[in-house]
Amino acid sequence: MSDNLTVFFDSSEWEESFNEYPGKLSKDYIPDIVIKSKSGEERIPVLLLSGESNKKLKKLQEFIDYVPGSSFNRRICIYSGNITPEIRIMCSKYNITLCRKIVINHGSFYKTIEATDIKKSSGPSDGHGIDKIQRREKIFIIREMLEAIKLSDGMNITKIIYKCNLNYQYAIKLLEDLAGRGVIQLIDYKGGIKYKITATGIKYLNDLKSI
Repeated sequence: MSDNLTVFFDSSEWEESFNEYPGKLSKDYIPDIVIKSKSGEERIPVLLLSGESNKKLKKLQEFIDYVPGSSFNRRICIYSGNITPEIRIMCSKYNITLCRKIVINHGSFYKTIEATDIKKSSGPSDGHGIDKIQRREKIFIIREMLEAIKLSDGMNITKIIYKCNLNYQYAIKLLEDLAGRGVIQLIDYKGGIKYKITATGIKYLNDLKSI
């Protein structure tokens, strides 16, 4: 089983939840994240793997023991860094989707969840060390967009959306704002529109990189 770079939930019907008991398993174990449909009909336990290989393997084994495949239609494991062949074999054997990140459509923006984004909750501990994911800030989304546009000789909206994991409405809103400030310019290309970074935009991008 080869791992996917990204698992998409490209529908606003999905949302993520932290520190939640998803049912169908022992209350002694709570997954790092639960991806659930807003109707509540489907819940997908998610495991976050980071750190040393031995730690990853131990955490994966615990996930397999406490979150049986017979109770859920799908289970996902997000990892950072390198993983051993043993981890890949275990995920394949127990039908666990292995990936680098999850992208969830929230309507006005896309949320990206990666194991490297883990930050411990500053709230009271429940004994499980539940991890929380912070939403990408707007400034970093803009930086990602400008870097993508800069690397190309003009980029259309479709490529920007795909490259930066954004939905159409939110991407257009950001691009209109950037164009209005002279950070990017619109150019005609074969009956369509491409966006190109300006000299002002390059300076602005460099400023963003220093933040």
